[in-house]
Amino acid sequence: LRLLGAGIALPGVVDPYGGAVVRSFPLGVDSPLPLRDALAEDFPGFLFLENDANCCCWGELAFHPEDRNRNFIAVLGEFNRESGFAVGMGFVVRERVLHGDHFTAGEFRSLFRSAGNRTQFSFSVEELSGLPGNKKQLKKVYRELCTNLAFLVNGLDFTKIVFAGDIPVYRDFLPELLEAAIAEGCIYDIPKSIQTVFASAGEFSVALGAAGLFTEKLFSVPDMSGSAEGPVGYDLFSRILDGGMNA
Repeated sequence: LRLLGAGIALPGVVDPYGGAVVRSFPLGVDSPLPLRDALAEDFPGFLFLENDANCCCWGELAFHPEDRNRNFIAVLGEFNRESGFAVGMGFVVRERVLHGDHFTAGEFRSLFRSAGNRTQFSFSVEELSGLPGNKKQLKKVYRELCTNLAFLVNGLDFTKIVFAGDIPVYRDFLPELLEAAIAEGCIYDIPKSIQTVFASAGEFSVALGAAGLFTEKLFSVPDMSGSAEGPVGYDLFSRILDGGMNA
């Protein structure tokens, strides 16, 4: 079987149109790296590069089409030794993944974080080092995360939040905290249908989403506005048949 293409999920600021990693602390990239061009020399198919949290958005669009009409946030949370708990977000508005003019949409730092703190939250590395086992501390972190999410949900009227990565396994307290935070931050007493989803792929959500990215591109209709999103649909398939990235 011929390999048609692949999606590559990467942490950090990724330019999916130019195929470059702009910045990435985890990967040690501090200046734009044209990764797609370098990989294309030895790759027979077509490559798409994307931020890891955004890949969770693509996976939701590709493999859960019943909710495509909902504007949503994908929250990728991963426990690690370096910072204790790392979070990235992706936004989908009208079935489009939002990248932003500088490709930084979804980069997360808590509103309560102090300058100089090495974590994304108001808590120190030492305070987060016991996660996810320390349930008391986990609840504090989730409460802070939910307060940040509620600001976005209420401000932009998102109707679905998808939690991916390690969070689905350690979902304790989360639904209740999120519901309370959204209610607290809402000015008007208007009933809202906000769906909370825990990705079934869990820690494999990013990998599945990278596959979903390619699937979405391959089966999409080309944009008549001539956007910079690169080839999709029949245009993409033709490029693949003509030799992939090197066509």
